[in-house]
Amino acid sequence: MFFLEIWITRYRIIHLFQRLSITFQAILINLQCDIHACFLRLA
Repeated sequence: MFFLEIWITRYRIIHLFQRLSITFQAILINLQCDIHACFLRLA
Protein backbone atom coordinates (compact mmCIF):
# COMPACT_ATOMS: atom_id res chain seq x y z
CA MET A 1 0.00 0.00 0.00
CA PHE A 2 2.86 2.35 0.86
CA PHE A 3 4.57 1.71 -2.48
CA LEU A 4 1.28 2.35 -4.28
CA GLU A 5 0.96 5.77 -2.61
CA ILE A 6 4.52 6.66 -3.65
CA TRP A 7 3.79 5.58 -7.24
CA ILE A 8 0.54 7.61 -7.38
CA THR A 9 2.28 10.68 -5.93
CA ARG A 10 5.11 10.36 -8.43
CA TYR A 11 2.62 9.97 -11.28
CA ARG A 12 0.71 13.08 -10.17
CA ILE A 13 3.92 15.13 -9.94
CA ILE A 14 5.05 14.02 -13.41
CA HIS A 15 1.58 14.74 -14.83
CA LEU A 16 1.57 18.19 -13.22
CA PHE A 17 4.99 19.02 -14.66
CA GLN A 18 3.88 17.85 -18.12
CA ARG A 19 0.82 20.11 -17.97
CA LEU A 20 2.94 23.03 -16.76
CA SER A 21 5.48 22.56 -19.55
CA ILE A 22 2.73 22.34 -22.19
CA THR A 23 1.16 25.54 -20.82
CA PHE A 24 4.57 27.23 -20.74
CA GLN A 25 5.26 26.24 -24.36
CA ALA A 26 1.87 27.63 -25.43
CA ILE A 27 2.62 30.92 -23.65
CA LEU A 28 6.03 31.13 -25.34
CA ILE A 29 4.48 30.47 -28.77
CA ASN A 30 1.87 33.19 -28.13
CA LEU A 31 4.60 35.61 -27.06
CA GLN A 32 6.61 34.87 -30.19
CA CYS A 33 3.52 35.48 -32.35
CA ASP A 34 2.88 38.78 -30.55
CA ILE A 35 6.51 39.84 -31.05
CA HIS A 36 6.37 38.96 -34.76
CA ALA A 37 3.09 40.87 -35.12
CA CYS A 38 4.65 43.91 -33.46
CA PHE A 39 7.64 43.77 -35.80
CA LEU A 40 5.34 43.44 -38.80
CA ARG A 41 3.37 46.48 -37.67
CA LEU A 42 6.56 48.52 -37.17
CA ALA A 43 7.98 47.49 -40.54
